[in-house]
Amino acid sequence: MRTEPNSPYHALGIAPNAEPHEIKRAFRRLAMRHHPDHDPSPNAAEQFRQAYAAYTVLMEREPVGAAPHAPPDFNTGPTPNSDPRPVRRERPPTRTERSMFIGLHLTGLCFGLALIFSVCLSVAFGEQSAPHLVFMLPGLVVIPDSLSGLRRT
Repeated sequence: MRTEPNSPYHALGIAPNAEPHEIKRAFRRLAMRHHPDHDPSPNAAEQFRQAYAAYTVLMEREPVGAAPHAPPDFNTGPTPNSDPRPVRRERPPTRTERSMFIGLHLTGLCFGLALIFSVCLSVAFGEQSAPHLVFMLPGLVVIPDSLSGLRRT
């Protein structure tokens, strides 16, 4: 039985009345033959993509009696990859990195609290004038950042 050249049946090399197990068998056969890891030819990846697209279309068919959808056109050319770079996996921090992170935030917290208390005490006991309270601002900035960093650990 002949099929249209742009039909998913033609892409897998099966008849239009093929059963699901025949579709799977044909896809596996083509996947093993045209997988880029096994086939060094330059068009192997495109043939593999076409076989996979045909397989997904045929395996997601509507049941009998449902409205048929338009079959996809497989002659549109190569499908571009979204991003050809490999995916970079985030590795968990090591114990040393975690302890350095905690130490950094504890140091910032101690610095901020010491700065605020020293400026407030020096103004309270008359050693400094009230305009020196501006020197507390770095401590006020460091403390919330240190606390949020310690909460993340």
